[in-house]
Amino acid sequence: MIISNITHNYRRSKKALYAFLLLLFLYNISFAQSLLSIDSMGYYLTQLNNKRVHDSILVTKAMTIIDAKILNDKQFSKADSIVEHYKNKLGIEYYYAFRYDLNFGLVIANNHKKAYEHFTKDITYLKASNNKYLHYLLAHNFMQLRVPIRNSDKIYEGIRHYLQWIDEYEQKNDSVIVATLYHGLRSFYSTLGLMEKSYDTHKKCIQFLPKKEFIPIKYWVDFQPTQTGLEALYSQKWIMGSVYLYDGLLDKAAAVLYELKDEYENNNQTANRIPFPQLYMELYSYQSVTRNDSIVYYRKKCEQEFSKAETSPILYMHFYQGLANDFYLDKQLDSAEFYIKKSIFIQDSMQLGVSNDYGTLLTGYYYSIIKVEQKKFKEVIPLLTKEIEQLVQSNQRIAVLQEYEVLANAYKAIGDYKNATIVLENYKNLKNEITNDEIKSRSVSFEIEQSILQQKRKTEELSQENEKNK
Repeated sequence: MIISNITHNYRRSKKALYAFLLLLFLYNISFAQSLLSIDSMGYYLTQLNNKRVHDSILVTKAMTIIDAKILNDKQFSKADSIVEHYKNKLGIEYYYAFRYDLNFGLVIANNHKKAYEHFTKDITYLKASNNKYLHYLLAHNFMQLRVPIRNSDKIYEGIRHYLQWIDEYEQKNDSVIVATLYHGLRSFYSTLGLMEKSYDTHKKCIQFLPKKEFIPIKYWVDFQPTQTGLEALYSQKWIMGSVYLYDGLLDKAAAVLYELKDEYENNNQTANRIPFPQLYMELYSYQSVTRNDSIVYYRKKCEQEFSKAETSPILYMHFYQGLANDFYLDKQLDSAEFYIKKSIFIQDSMQLGVSNDYGTLLTGYYYSIIKVEQKKFKEVIPLLTKEIEQLVQSNQRIAVLQEYEVLANAYKAIGDYKNATIVLENYKNLKNEITNDEIKSRSVSFEIEQSILQQKRKTEELSQENEKNK
């Protein structure tokens, strides 16, 4: 999908991903990875013969190797050199499709600085191209660029870029690109704590989303697009409902999610509809928070949606995490521990961190609060220290605050007041930092928007002056 951070890369081969996961579960990780060596990419690319269906199969197999690995610097350099070597044979479309996968691999590996450099370089070329497929790929690059921007010191620079690009593509009436850019922009505001601006920007994203299919039909042969325009619209509304829910705005969350539920069910009467389990997962989370009697109904609806088609293991991880939290709230600690362990098992098998396509996974946190209820305070400390390190790296400061509180209390419970004091001091400093950044963010964001508005006015005045001269 183009317009949602919850959708898999449109080039990912589901069968290959599940085969990879099976290897991980049956064998150890190092052995499984040896079967998917970066070197073997060249084997597939030597067989390209400029016949689209034949080549698309080979390219998909080669890309699957990238998709199945978390790229370190050495692996990235090796894969990059292979792609460069076969650039002419690949052709410009497949070449930039490979570049996208490599850059996305850097994001998964949390190498945000290098990912930012490579994405911005490719975007410069893609923006200048008139190729329809590369234009489609440009939307993907805009979508994924938001992640290294959000997780680095480039966030103000990112706001400036995205506002300028929005202005540029609004003038071109390119609703797909504009909606994509608004989605990235709202995530920047959200990261900075400017929630009202984030909500307003997200509404603009939904407003610009086209409902019709916008993927060039000829490229269905090459890759498997996972969503139509309408489904992208569902995804954005789902994200908005989930953000409201996360921020504790339950009335707004309920309004968005139940409206979406009606829309989805009314537009999907056929048995072969594409499943949308994340919608029912969010409604399940809402019921879990409000403790409504219909929570069992939504749990079953989630499972029904999962059964309709192959579902990403990452989505299962979030579902199991939600189940664990639900049972935790009901004080059914054995069941809560059972499901959080299932989520952690998949997470470790896939070598995934806290950030993924479906949002933030906090298995360490949810397991630790179960441990607190079980009075196993010593087991809380390694769970949280490991996860906090990843959250800090991903710049997810609100989640870090939440985990600092639990960690400090765990240290207190075992009588380690020295470390408890250190953690509480870290909590205090981070909270002050967030508050100060929110003040700075409002000022900087306003200055950026005013600067772009003035530039736009000058351009319009110059254009009018030129018309008069003519």
